[in-house]
Amino acid sequence: MIGTTPETQKFVVTWDAVSLYINKRNKVTFQVVLYSNGDIRFRYPSVSRNKANGSSATIGVQEANDHFDQYSYNTTSIDFTKDILYTSNLPTIWTSKSSCVINDPINLTTNPKRIPGATIRYAVEIRNTGGGSSSSATALDTISSVFNTATTPKVATGACSCATGGGADSGSVSGADVTINFGSVAAGSFTNPTKECGYFEAIIK
Repeated sequence: MIGTTPETQKFVVTWDAVSLYINKRNKVTFQVVLYSNGDIRFRYPSVSRNKANGSSATIGVQEANDHFDQYSYNTTSIDFTKDILYTSNLPTIWTSKSSCVINDPINLTTNPKRIPGATIRYAVEIRNTGGGSSSSATALDTISSVFNTATTPKVATGACSCATGGGADSGSVSGADVTINFGSVAAGSFTNPTKECGYFEAIIK
């Protein structure tokens, strides 16, 4: 497994000089990369004494007998200078949460501290790294009993900026439960994820 965060993790499988089933003397080298967002990449070396030529191979992906895609079958027309990438058309949603103190009864907004009466702003960021959009994304959070009731959540496009906040009302509060309605989240990618941020505030008792 490679990658330090869930959205960048991938599982790499390498066949290094593996013997063919029919002719054990012939060996091939190739690689498959399985990404956490559902993408699948095939890699065939362009320079290798064990380079696979595709002349006796089927390349593609299959989920069921009636759901598959065949890239090639017994053909030598593979371009070994390029990878073969199957991209998922499903949304892949990740979330993260941060908080900051924006006010307290003593210091007000100048370097406020987490003391009774302080206002804490929470920022819940949602990221879509998948090739498909999400039509209705929501996040549910529960505030601690040390807080008073939270404010109505707001949602803004782009990455979170806890100190700034902002956005339009989009969600609800029921007791300690805070529901953030992000609505439709457009498709993104690993290198350019679509980001939205939900903000809500609560005061320490």
